[in-house]
This record gives sequence, structure tokens and C-alpha cells, in this order.
Amino acid sequence: MGIDRLVYDRLLGVLDLVTRGDTDSQRFLNENLNAFESGRNDACIYYLEVSLNSNNFHVRQMSLLLLKRSLSREWQSLTVESKRGLYDGIFQLLGISSAEIRSVVSSCIVTLYGLQSGSDSKVFTHRLLDILSKESPVEVLEASSLALSMIVEDIISFSSDDSNGVASREKFDFLRVELSRSIIQTSTSKPELHRYLSKVLLIMVDSMEVAEYILHHYFDLVWNLLGSISTIQESSAKKFVLKCLLRIWDYRPSSILQALFPIITSSCKDDSDPQVQIEALDLLSHILQSIQYVEGNREMHDIRSEFLTRLRAELPVLIKILVENTKYTSWDYMSMDISHMEDDNASKPDSIQDLPSHTHVSKKLRDSDDDEDLDAAETSTWGNTWTVRKGAALALDNISQAYGGDPEVLAIFLRYIQANLDSPDWEIKESAVLTLGAISRGSLNSLSPFLPKVIEYLVVLSSDSKPLLRIISCWCISRFTHFLFSNTQYLETSLRAILNRMLDTNKRVQEGACSAFTAFEETSGMLLVPYLDYILETVLRAIEIYQERNFRILYDVIGTLAQNVGEPLLNARKFPDLMNRLMDLLASTDIYKPQFLALLECISCVSQIVGDGMSVYATKILQRCLYSIHTIVTDSKDEDLPGPPRWDIVEFASDTISSLVSSLHATPANVCTLLDTCLATDGSGRRFGIVELLLESCKSGLAGVLQSCIALLGDLGWVYSAVLVQPVVHLLTENILHDFPSVANNAVWAIGVLSMHERRSILQPQLQKIVLDLSHILNSESRAYKNLCIIQNVCITLGRICLNFPDSTCTLLPKFAEKFCLNLTSYRNDFDKAQAIQGLALAVTKSPVSAAQHMAGIVQLFLSYPPCDPQFESALREALLAIVRTNGPAWENIHYSIKNGAKVRFFN
Repeated sequence: MGIDRLVYDRLLGVLDLVTRGDTDSQRFLNENLNAFESGRNDACIYYLEVSLNSNNFHVRQMSLLLLKRSLSREWQSLTVESKRGLYDGIFQLLGISSAEIRSVVSSCIVTLYGLQSGSDSKVFTHRLLDILSKESPVEVLEASSLALSMIVEDIISFSSDDSNGVASREKFDFLRVELSRSIIQTSTSKPELHRYLSKVLLIMVDSMEVAEYILHHYFDLVWNLLGSISTIQESSAKKFVLKCLLRIWDYRPSSILQALFPIITSSCKDDSDPQVQIEALDLLSHILQSIQYVEGNREMHDIRSEFLTRLRAELPVLIKILVENTKYTSWDYMSMDISHMEDDNASKPDSIQDLPSHTHVSKKLRDSDDDEDLDAAETSTWGNTWTVRKGAALALDNISQAYGGDPEVLAIFLRYIQANLDSPDWEIKESAVLTLGAISRGSLNSLSPFLPKVIEYLVVLSSDSKPLLRIISCWCISRFTHFLFSNTQYLETSLRAILNRMLDTNKRVQEGACSAFTAFEETSGMLLVPYLDYILETVLRAIEIYQERNFRILYDVIGTLAQNVGEPLLNARKFPDLMNRLMDLLASTDIYKPQFLALLECISCVSQIVGDGMSVYATKILQRCLYSIHTIVTDSKDEDLPGPPRWDIVEFASDTISSLVSSLHATPANVCTLLDTCLATDGSGRRFGIVELLLESCKSGLAGVLQSCIALLGDLGWVYSAVLVQPVVHLLTENILHDFPSVANNAVWAIGVLSMHERRSILQPQLQKIVLDLSHILNSESRAYKNLCIIQNVCITLGRICLNFPDSTCTLLPKFAEKFCLNLTSYRNDFDKAQAIQGLALAVTKSPVSAAQHMAGIVQLFLSYPPCDPQFESALREALLAIVRTNGPAWENIHYSIKNGAKVRFFN
């Protein structure tokens, strides 16, 4: 690995400029480095030489960073000898005294590992482990363990992305099966390495897949290691023990019952590292949540009983620790922005940092687990990151659910809550309110005698001078909505307190109050009807004073109100004013603004309850949605666009049009006129209709876009003949077997809709392919098609096709009849099922021979639907007569009960 000394000396002279901060020197440095690297494939060798020999900290650091960059570019062109020299040189640098330099060396080693493949990558990691196993200096141990931890982290991270290919998965399998065992064995045999390998071990057990494998295959090794490593005071060692206990609980809970305490209690109290506390709190909550529902599982029932007995003994101490942990710390304050503490900022425009990314999660996709009301306060009440305070509140919530009926446990809670509420320190008082809200769900019945006074106190506190106290008071009131709706004498006072805070002078209080009000809406929306005028007045005032960020949650408030109150909202005095303001906002809000998607979803929710009344606003809504779709389609063709096109806007706009069209279903002629007259126009004056725009959008190939656009085409198919064109049929046919079940499901459903249209003959050329693809889904064992929704839609669509194309489908009955009958028999009896059964009956009548081998299933399906109109009964009777006439012996072999049931109903 020879170098040119003249070139090396010149490079060294250039790198000496790194210590100079003036612009000219830095420009000269960059120009000369670029010139040095240009046209050569051995720059990394020179950078390594500088790193090995320079005594200047900044020069050595810069050369290592340049070495890391050049490795990826030059590796493939290097000779075997040069590669070996780079290996040895970089590993030699592990012993450098400077921690900052060692960190860069570790990063270089990670880059070097990424360039290895096959057996070379295995040899590489074992070399690192060998270095750790030897009696190396502390500096070498620290740097090599850091490198190994980063390598393990990268292996796990890259393996989760299918685009990284087979090689990435092979490295992961090696880590999971071989390297993990070597690391565990090395750490077990050399306790002095615990402090170095504990971070690597933590990263390994953080991966569910790795953890499951090592616990299944190396449980005894892991268990012995835990016993040894639990004595180490290093934070990474503590976190590893806690994370490992969590994984073992899921795998073999009975084995750790005796080991959980006092380790959970002591770790929750260990404030030397908040991350250790968080791991302990997460472990406690995880266990409590896992044992909430164990009915029918005797083993878990016994484990639950033993765990709760052991935990019960710890509660007097543990609850005190948890309550203390609900106080704000510097970490909590760092996770918030200054607007949480400002007295009056409602009129202050949001900064760029205040505004979230453009991504907006649709209501239908949002997480709906039991802890969402705790999570809802994350940004408005507790900041943006998970902290000890949040973990403690969640643990208190879970403890209250486990012991909600225990008066002694409640007494412990109340003792600390009352003491903290009486404190003159507002932060301690705030933590008491958080604790009270946290235990509300599990202890609601036990708290009921105290709640009138509690609610009165919270209402007063909601007007406190401290914004954070106002926020937490609103949240805590919202935790008692079930009590309030059952004791309506306290409802109005509480509701008005929340609505007043929606107009607070602090933006984060406004946000917290909106979040709290949605809890009122979702708990018992109809009980809000007497207060609708006051609610809408508050919303209209909020529209006038809110800044950009809070509009998103305000739109959520309006949409949730519409969903939960329903039609009475239409009779509210201020409802027309609200709709007019929403139309104004729809027209004026930039489509790229984060709140635009929330506004579209809000209008969708309102459309669903307004019904035909939306015709007044339909033109404005449709025109704006088409403009949005056309704008994104145009963006997608702009090669100079700074970022990817905002296809999520197309998704939301399509969903909004679907809701609008559905609301106007009673006047199909008006819908057609609306769709024909509302067109998007480009700069040249060319006009685009909705079908053309949807087809153009689908060319993006994105699953979310396909899902929404195809769903809309299906909705339009009921009334709008312009959908019945070959490009649409081709789009739907090509997506029946799409990899994403949601796309396939919508394509299947849309085809069923088109098959009912008077111009359905356009499907004829594709009919056989459609039926065969639908049959493939029914008969497939793929997990993608185990979704009941798609199977049901396949059956309904096949039935509709049979109903309208019996001559074309009758001979294909053997392809789908068995699974069709089996699945459809168990579905609820509704109009769609009746239509599908009647379609099958027509196909059977056309070709009873094709139905012979599935006769019993067909008869059972017919009998599963109760008698209805004469035309339906006649179709089923004709089909059975055709079967009996054509397949007499087979009919006689059908089970007596089935045959007799058919005789009584159809041939009596």
C-alpha cells in the first residue's frame, strides 16, 4: 500500500488549513481537496496515512471524516493488499486517546463493514468481538464496542426495509442466529465486558425478532447473563436488564415473577438516568396491560394473581415514586416550545417551527387504542417526546385499572393527590391534577363521591394564570366525561369551562381545550344538542382568532361534532354561518398548507350528515377538490419540482368528493349535472373532467392514491355514465390482484358497481378475466386475502356479475361456487347478499350442470336467506328445479335436512 511522499506532503499542507476559520482558507482547502480526489481511486489510503501520523487533533479528525467518505467511493477499485492495509490501519486507530477521534474511527469501521458481503462481513464482526475479548486498553474497548453497537443497529434497521435486498437479510440472519450467541457468550464469560457490551445487547433485544430468537434458543445463556449484568451500575446495563425482562415476560412470564421486584421499584426511582426510569415504567405498564384480559387462560390467570399480589406489597412505596415522577422536569420543559408558557400569544402568528409537517392522518386510520386520551395530550399538554412524567402517568393509569376497586389503594392515591393539591407550588399542584386524571378511568366508580367537589375545583383551576395549569385542568375534566353525562347537573359548568378555554389567550391552551372537547363529543354527543348554539358560537369565534396550527384540531372538533351529534346539528341556529365560513376557508386556504387536508376531512364528515342539503355547497366543494387534484397532477409532470408531488392531497380530495356524492344520492340527475359542469382548467384553457383527472392520478401507482381514486370511481359508477369507459375498466381490472388489499378491495367493489349500470356491456370483453381473478382471491390461501371485507366484496361482485351476465358466467361456476357459497352463507342478511344469491341462482339456471358438484353448498346458501319478495323466491326455485331436473341422483344424495328444508320452502 505504497504512497507518493510528495503527494502526501502536499496533502498534509492543505489539511493544515483546517484550523483556520477564515473564508478564503476554507475555500482554498475545499478546492484543493476536490482537486486531490479528482481522477484518483486511492485517496482513502492517503487520508488513512494522515490519520495515523498527524499529531494535530483537527487535521486527524478531518482526515478520518474524509477517509470515511472516500471508502464508499473507492472500495471496489482497491487491490486486496490495499484493502488489507486499510483494515489494519483503521483498527490500529481504535487505541487513540481522544474520545472524539475514537468516535469517528468507530464510524469509519461501520462504513467499512457496510462494504463487506457474505463471509467477509461475518469475519469482520468476529474480528471486532475478538478485540473485545482480549485484554485490550480501555480506549480500544470503548471504540470497538461503539463500532459493534452501530453495526448491529444498522443491520437491524436495514433488514426492515425490503428494498435493501437479500444481502441485508442475510446479515440480519447471521446476527440473529450466530453473532447474538457469540456476543452473549463473550459477555457471560467476561463480566468485565458488561459495561462495554450492554449497549450492543440492548440494541439486540430492542428488536422483537432478534429477542424472540435468542430467548427461544439461548434462554439459559440469557438468564445467566441477566443475573450477572444486573449488578452493573452502567445505564446501558440497567436498560438492557429492564428491556430483557419485558421480552421475557412476553415469552415466559412465570420465570421472572420473583425477579421483577424490587428491580421495577428501584429503577422507577433511579433518577440518575431518565431513560432507565422510562424503561422501568414501560415494563410496568406493559405487564399490567398484558394481564388485563386473561379470561379463559388459567395459566395467565394464576400469573396475574401472583403478580398483582407482589405488586400490591410494593404500592405504598411505588405510588409515591410515580406521583413524584409526574412533576415537570427540565427534560419535559425542553420537549415543549416556549408557547406553552407564554401568557398571551393567541394573536402571534405561528413560526415555521410551530407548524407540523404537511402529513395529516385520516380519522379512519388513526390509532384507537385505550391510551389515546393519554396520548392526545402529548403535544398540547406534555410536549412532543416520551418522558418520565408521561410514563409515570401511564403507569398510574394502569395501576388504577388493576386495583380500581381496592379502597386501600385508592386511599394511597388520594393521600398524595390531596397533599399536592394543597401545595403553594403550582408545578406540584399541576402534577396532582395529572395524577387525578391518570387514575380516573380505573377508579371512576370509587372516586364518584368526591367528583362534584373535584369538578368544581377543576373548573376554577381552568382559569388559573398559569397556562400549563389551564391545559391540564381541561384534560382532567375531559377524563370524567362519563361521570358528567351521567350527572348532567355538572355538565353545563364543565362544558362552558372547556369552551371558554378554546378561546384562551394562549395558543397551547386553545389546543388542549379543543382536544378535551372532542372527548365530550365522543362520549355522548347527543347530550350536547341543548348546547349546540353556544358550541357553534365558540367555534365561529375560534375561526376568527386561531393561528394556522390550531386550525387542524379545530377542524377535527367540527368533524367529530358532526359525526356524533348528527342531524340535530342542521337545526342549530348558527349552522348556516358555520357552513359559509367553511366554504370561505376552503376557497382561501392554500392547498399545500397542513390544515387544508384537515379542512377537507371536516367537510367530508359534515357532508355525511347534511345529505341533500349539501347541494347548496356542492359546486364550491367539487370545484376546489378538482382544482387540487389537477394541481398535483400538473406538479407530477414538473421535472423542476423541488420535492415529490403531494399525492396525499389527491387522496383527501377524492375522499371528500366521495362523501359529497354519497350525500347527494337522492338526486342522481343533479349529481350528473354537477359533475359535467365542474371542470378543472389549465393555463391554456384546456378543461379536465373528474374521470380524466382520476385516471391521471392513478398513473402515480401509489397505493393510497389508487385506493381513494378507485373508491371514488366506484361511488360515481352508480349515477355517472362517464365512468363507463374502457380506461376505467382497464384500471379496475388491472388492480383486482393488487398487492395492497385495500386497493384490490376497492377495485373489486367498483367493478361490482359498474356491473349494475345500464351501460355495463362495456365490461363484456374483460368479463372472463375479471371472474377468474375474483375466483383466484376466493380460492387463495394467501394471508393478503384473509380479510373478511375483501372476501365479502368479491362474493357480492361475483353475484352482481352473475345477475347481469348469467350467460357469460354460468360456465365458470366451478371456479368459484364452492367458496362463494361457503363464505356468503355466513354473512349477515342484507340487500347486497340477496342480490348476490339471486345472481348465482340465475347462473345456475342457465347451466345447472356446472353447479352439480356444489349442489349442497348452493342449497344451504339459498336457505340461509329468509323468504322475501316473490321475484327472489322465484329465481331460487327455478335454479333448484333446474338442478333437480339435470342432476337427479346428486340431488337425492344431499343430506336429508338440507333437502327437506328446500322442499318445504320452495316446493311446498
